Amino acid sequence: MVFAPKRRGIVSSTFPPFKIGNHYINYVQQFKYLGHIVTDGLTDDEDINREIKNMLARTNVLLRFVYACMILDYGKFIIRAH
Repeated sequence: MVFAPKRRGIVSSTFPPFKIGNHYINYVQQFKYLGHIVTDGLTDDEDINREIKNMLARTNVLLRFVYACMILDYGKFIIRAH
């Protein structure tokens, strides 16, 4: 991965093609490494947003399960009371 320079006056913002063997390496703005998103701006905002979305999805599944159990228990309680 090639990082963009912080001070544009010193280094060019474009880079020559980088070749290994017969394959050219492409410039990317972000990639996943060991399960974490690495960006060219050296921030972890994308990775944090991904983790938050995953956490919300898991929390919703858990809440649905707990809500279903509460309704079943409440229904059994009403049936027993009569």
